Amino acid sequence: MQSLILLGAEEERNEYVQNFIKDKKVKSFNVLKFDKKIKISDVRIIKKILAIKEAVTEKRLVVLSEDMTIEAQNALLKTLEELPENTDVIILCSNKENLLPTIISRSFIVNLKVSGISKEEHYGHDDAFLKLIGAKKEEMIYFAMLLSEKISASPNDKELENFILTLRKLLFKEISGNKNEDNIFAIYNLLSATCAIYPYVLNNNLNKKIVLEKIFLECLIRGTESRSGFI
Repeated sequence: MQSLILLGAEEERNEYVQNFIKDKKVKSFNVLKFDKKIKISDVRIIKKILAIKEAVTEKRLVVLSEDMTIEAQNALLKTLEELPENTDVIILCSNKENLLPTIISRSFIVNLKVSGISKEEHYGHDDAFLKLIGAKKEEMIYFAMLLSEKISASPNDKELENFILTLRKLLFKEISGNKNEDNIFAIYNLLSATCAIYPYVLNNNLNKKIVLEKIFLECLIRGTESRSGFI
């Protein structure tokens, strides 16, 4: 369950959606697309469809245009916060300024405009993790669940490996740029904990989603309370 905002040219966005459908094995009849201007009546339709219970194995995808009325965007907020376990939302966007800040804050941004983008950046780990470490305590559970779902959704462990690489890159970037020390502390703690659990996830039948949620929350909440023992 995640909400993605795709930034980029129309061709790049369409290609991403097609690859997403293929990777997630979403059946054609479970893909709901809204290409024209989205009104509040359309959001009501989306809510009714998502309220229909599907088997957990049946993945669903809602693809939305950025051309939404303010009323439609406000009505969509609750849906994005409480997406069913088997449902993803993709918002196709040429300029995120067309979206309300509240919509952006509840979504992961995937910037397809960046040239030479790596796989871990392509799937939005940078943006997702920075949202998590910047969240208030009461918001951490929400972002921890979204990020852990994003990583554990992969049928293999490649996404977890990419996440570790992303953490390393972010840590070096924060240190070299003399940036926020609290961010450095949070990234360091989480990188250490994730690397420690990685062999166990590979070699045992562990639930990646639950393990990652536990790691995220323990590291980040501890980091907000104390910085003792760092380096």
